Amino acid sequence: MNPEDFRNEMHQYINTAYTEFQEFQDKLIEMYKVFHEICKSNKIHYYYGFGSLLGIIRDNGMIPWDADIDVLIPVYNARKLIEVLQKELPEDYYIISNFIDNNYFLCESRVCKKGYNPEVLHIDIFYLIGAPSNSQLRDRFDERVKKAYRYRAIRNQPLYKGNTKKSRFLYYIKKVRRLIMHIESDKMFDKRCNDLLFKYDFFESEYCIVWAVGGEIFPTSIFEPLVIHKKDDFECYLPNDSDAFLRIRYSDYNHYLPVSDRFEEFYAGYKRLLKLHENNDIK
Repeated sequence: MNPEDFRNEMHQYINTAYTEFQEFQDKLIEMYKVFHEICKSNKIHYYYGFGSLLGIIRDNGMIPWDADIDVLIPVYNARKLIEVLQKELPEDYYIISNFIDNNYFLCESRVCKKGYNPEVLHIDIFYLIGAPSNSQLRDRFDERVKKAYRYRAIRNQPLYKGNTKKSRFLYYIKKVRRLIMHIESDKMFDKRCNDLLFKYDFFESEYCIVWAVGGEIFPTSIFEPLVIHKKDDFECYLPNDSDAFLRIRYSDYNHYLPVSDRFEEFYAGYKRLLKLHENNDIK
């Protein structure tokens, strides 16, 4: 094979891979439309967030190399939303949440589709929790929130030994760490998390924190009244001040990463899909 033949072969492979990736994104949009209509009919406010909001504002849709949808909801409405979704989601959809299953390792909830691995095809629902107005108290509270988030993930996430000596060593380290963590009962730990989640009323707080890895702090005023975004047959709810949200989250959010980074993000998502196809996890 000469270099030009290989170049053409690579181009064909990437074109095919990206077509399959876009088909996957279409399934996400279908799932989102179901979620949105349920929220709309029940007058439940949520907000597009993170990369999903960035895509709507900057790229006029999904980020072309993104593989998930993120929404935010005040934690005081989370249980209502989960109850409604349990009742009204079509039979081929379901929701997983720590409010339903205490052993679920993620702090966010997920809407998933039957027949598809929930680690790949899902809508992530993140919680917004109220925070103190005083900056020093707010920073301390933010650290407690982030620590509890990390603690919960380590406490409940699945562990895998792997095939290398290093991975097996790390597996046993995490196993011991988890045993120490479970000295505190699940009931006591859940109470500690709930005390943080509901300590400050989101609707009466000047600031809020996302119950997530980053734990960003936002003024609550940027969320309400929400903005309804419509384009053709697509509709979603956005924060009142999307620009402020994106600047806090990403700083210069109109700046694109180098194409190499964007390609790597797309290809990492595509490889996950390939692996799932090979394992027959997607039907």
